[in-house]
Amino acid sequence: MSIIGKFFKKSNVGETAYLIKVSNQEYVTKILSEQKILNEYVDWDSVQSLNEFSEFKKPYINYALSDFLMQLNIDVLNELKENPMVGLYKVDSFGWYYKKVHRNEIKLFNSTHPNKLNNLQEQNQKIHATSFDRYRAAYRPSMATNILTGAMGLAYHCNKEDYDNFFQEILLEGG
Repeated sequence: MSIIGKFFKKSNVGETAYLIKVSNQEYVTKILSEQKILNEYVDWDSVQSLNEFSEFKKPYINYALSDFLMQLNIDVLNELKENPMVGLYKVDSFGWYYKKVHRNEIKLFNSTHPNKLNNLQEQNQKIHATSFDRYRAAYRPSMATNILTGAMGLAYHCNKEDYDNFFQEILLEGG
């Protein structure tokens, strides 16, 4: 279990917090500029708890790097299901799935709409913009795996003979 998952288990934040994904990228600017979430903007098949998201418990829900997500509590989720519109200030956090995309999109939005995010902060001091890939249980290990894979490829490319000799000395047992 990840460190984040352990934190969620202790605090129950992961059980009471839910993530929703915006169904179409065209709606993101509308949500941020109008500061309203319309019921029709939500991909209702993507709703899951923060624990389920963190631990990949619903693998059929796929996320693109540029997906816009919102974290909200069960009361706000139910309000959104029952009403055609909910204010964006009611969510706990919002942002794009991937950190680099999130950083670029927030900067772009801030430059074109300088006071919108400040208005949200005034309405709800606890709201924050964040990327969501960091909540995944395998966030760090996959990054480390990618670095290691790249290093192994580079080592092979630069020194094939030593690379082959190194792996020939490894004995595999049991098979």
